[in-house]
Amino acid sequence: MSKLLLIDEMVIDDHHYLRLGVDRCFYYFEYTADKGFSYSKTNELILNFKKKLDRKGKVDFKYKGEAIKEIASLLSRLSQKSIDNSTFVPIPPSKSKTNTLYDDRVVQVLNLGLNGKNADIRELVNQTTDTVECHVSGKRDVRALEGILEINETLTDNVREFIVIVDDVLTTGCHYIAMKNVLLKRFPDAKIIGLFIARREIINDDF
Repeated sequence: MSKLLLIDEMVIDDHHYLRLGVDRCFYYFEYTADKGFSYSKTNELILNFKKKLDRKGKVDFKYKGEAIKEIASLLSRLSQKSIDNSTFVPIPPSKSKTNTLYDDRVVQVLNLGLNGKNADIRELVNQTTDTVECHVSGKRDVRALEGILEINETLTDNVREFIVIVDDVLTTGCHYIAMKNVLLKRFPDAKIIGLFIARREIINDDF
């Protein structure tokens, strides 16, 4: 059974926007960028999960649904105490809601995995414009990201003690920090943590 792991001193250098002892982020697996589906089970899972919506109707699109179910099953094992004390907030995808390729895959796994568990799931932060996916651009800026994120004020009542920021892959940590900063401005007393299906590991091939 997969267990949640904490980003610690052994791996935090792969996520240079995070501060050790300050930013508490948890993950299940390690994903290796640029290695393809066959490199590992995690790569296969994440790449299927990220499969773009313009693949709908193609033979391979069914694997996206299977990945959603597998990840939802992982989240279903979270302790009831953790669920009761938390508001789960998905990081918005790179495409905004007005884009036809807007992909709510993280919302789907939260709703499926935590169904019937008294879960508080809210798209509390919206993204106002499209961005280039981090694994494509390789560059992100916290302040620039904060500028295109906004709180959905219709969903702000009775937020729970912990706000859990949820996404599929933790890369540099830039998007997580931008989300955290925006949420803390609105909810200064909140305890914020991150929950990721996988963290991106960086392999040094120089040796």
